[in-house]
Amino acid sequence: MTKKRIVIIQVLVGFILPLFLQTFGLFSPCWTTDGNINKGLFYQCVGSTCNSESGILNRATLGLECTAFIVMAFSFLVFGVGIVCYGPDELGEFNNGTSGLCYNICKMYAMQCFCCFPCSGLLSLVGCIVFSSDFNTAALGWSFYMCIAAGSIVFLNVSVTKASPISASHF
Repeated sequence: MTKKRIVIIQVLVGFILPLFLQTFGLFSPCWTTDGNINKGLFYQCVGSTCNSESGILNRATLGLECTAFIVMAFSFLVFGVGIVCYGPDELGEFNNGTSGLCYNICKMYAMQCFCCFPCSGLLSLVGCIVFSSDFNTAALGWSFYMCIAAGSIVFLNVSVTKASPISASHF
């Protein structure tokens, strides 16, 4: 498999998939299910009717998951800007220059992204642990598991990144 394909797979699975899972897990109303009632972090749904006046299920989880989402989205945007600025060049190489203002700015942002992204996974996992300590595990819905998966994929991506073509040593 070529280096370019490995990078594309890593970006899709390591950055886009966790952001997708975190977004839908955070904003969906299925953190807990009780028969016909689905409760989310922001609102609850009874049947097909949803309202936000039911109150927040767990304020700590809401804060941690929202912070994880913001940090994850910020890291994803910074990563995208870094790819546009820094590489690949016309030949498909990622080492297209080591000087200049654009290189230095992208290097700084890429290192921030590399440091912030694992923090977002940790925040997501801690938020899910706090939430699961307050509710019965049989009542947990698929939104909870989406956020657990997002945090886990982030940690898996960070552990795999060290040996991949897109590691921080390239910056």
